[in-house]
Amino acid sequence: MTFFRDSMIETYKKMWRVMDNKKPMAFTSTYEDGIRRVNQ
Repeated sequence: MTFFRDSMIETYKKMWRVMDNKKPMAFTSTYEDGIRRVNQ
């Protein structure tokens, strides 16, 4: 994830801001939680 957060390219920085501010969170604690969310 640091690729997006630390990027010097504005498009990637914007993508990070959107993911970071998403409610509910765009990120999951585990890989399995991510798979479960996608399959819902």
